Amino acid sequence: EIPSSVGLWKYRVNVQSGTCPSLYSNSVTIDVGEKPDSAGTISGDTIVCQGQDSTLYTIPKISHATSYHWTLPNGATGKSSTYSIFVNYDSYSTSGNINVYGQNKYGTGTASSLAVQVNQKPPTPVIILQNENILHSNELSNNQWYNQDGIINDSTNQNFVVRENGKYYDIVTQNGCASDSSNNISIRSEERRVGKECRSRWSPYH
Repeated sequence: EIPSSVGLWKYRVNVQSGTCPSLYSNSVTIDVGEKPDSAGTISGDTIVCQGQDSTLYTIPKISHATSYHWTLPNGATGKSSTYSIFVNYDSYSTSGNINVYGQNKYGTGTASSLAVQVNQKPPTPVIILQNENILHSNELSNNQWYNQDGIINDSTNQNFVVRENGKYYDIVTQNGCASDSSNNISIRSEERRVGKECRSRWSPYH
């Protein structure tokens, strides 16, 4: 006999031979329940950068699930037994799939999968000072120059001409992923008298 619904079912066997009185076995209780439903669509970033932290992924709650099991791409870390997870991608993470399924004491449901592309983090640029007030990056393109006040608008070339005192650095962005900040160079203008004239001379300082 197959149980017709979920719940606790008790069974025992009736044995009878000829005209002998029937005998009953000991009883067995069977717990019948439902496995979790299939996992729904995973929501979250499908293109990320190496070194990107606390990236949230969620799915709709799964009926009959008492916990959730997540697997992540190589190099990605995160821990959760619920319908959401924060994922950290380290500097060696690679592209792969995020998978999740619901589980309970009766079994596991069908998993859902999300493909994630992990883009490489660009190398950290190195900058040097040339010709008194020209800063030069070792990266040919995708530069963005900054000073102590933040981003410098319209300053994305390999060279940057310094026009005011300050601390300068460079960040390179490729495929939406930013490098670490370059080394800092502090530079200032000094007024020097040459004959009857005052001339400005740029020089680095610490």
